Amino acid sequence: MTVKSIVAKCFPVMTIVLVTMLLTTGCSALKSKKAPTSSTASPANPVAAPQSKSVYLDFGDVLLPKRLKVDRKHSFIFSTSGITAGLLSMKGRVEVNSLITFFQNKMPVDGWQLISAIKASRSMLLFKKQSRWCVISITEGNMSTRTEIWVAPTLGGAQLGSQKP
Repeated sequence: MTVKSIVAKCFPVMTIVLVTMLLTTGCSALKSKKAPTSSTASPANPVAAPQSKSVYLDFGDVLLPKRLKVDRKHSFIFSTSGITAGLLSMKGRVEVNSLITFFQNKMPVDGWQLISAIKASRSMLLFKKQSRWCVISITEGNMSTRTEIWVAPTLGGAQLGSQKP
């Protein structure tokens, strides 16, 4: 018997065995894995709290999506007693419109008032709080979206649009 004839006889059998193995083990991966609910949870099997998709970083009152990663090379933060100001530069694969919506919805929760919004190739959101301003610049790039968050204190109670002679 030659090697060719042995392979010719074994090939159909080996093919059937491999296909059977793939079908029986492959289907087990498709079984649904239900997360425990409060009714099925026990002290030994607690329900895990869902992870937050947003986080506070340097500015304790500006919520940020976790999908944005801080670019420390292009950021600078100044902190002193009672105030944190500066620029937080971030990048991530996030759609511009979803970022704009995120900030428009989340900033008021932390006491920020939306003053102005510009939607263009470089979108800008301007927020004001009692003693601070926040400018959020969002620019879509080829591979990622750059977001810059500027936070600055107001100058001695200066009002929007007022000028001193």
